[in-house]
Amino acid sequence: MKTSKFISVSEIFKDSIDGRFKQIIFSTISLQWFAVDPFIIECLLINDFSYLNSEVLKQFKNSEIIVNSDKNETQDLFIKNEDLNTKNDDYIATIMPSSSCQLGCSYCGQSHGSEKMKGDVVDKTFDFINEQFDK
Repeated sequence: MKTSKFISVSEIFKDSIDGRFKQIIFSTISLQWFAVDPFIIECLLINDFSYLNSEVLKQFKNSEIIVNSDKNETQDLFIKNEDLNTKNDDYIATIMPSSSCQLGCSYCGQSHGSEKMKGDVVDKTFDFINEQFDK
């Protein structure tokens, strides 16, 4: 077994509920996370699983924080993504017909104005989308 290379670990923080120091470990493959003692993170980073009880070990394996030693994670990820791309018939397009938004959110980075999408651009947009379905 080995610790996955597709994890992210937070800084140490003090848990406001139990007052203990913890870190978050997040699997970018399974999208699961755990708040654990920093010692557990240290053990994971050196692939020493002897301090993990069987339940934690099982959870880390199921969430792909710990994987089999012979697993080629990068290759598996490419295969998984390739399979998703070939099986996915969805097409998503976001069309913004104007830059005039009435919400005015303070965090928005969009430039607002009175410009509107011209008819020929609308036609070209729909032509482009239709071409995607013909591929």
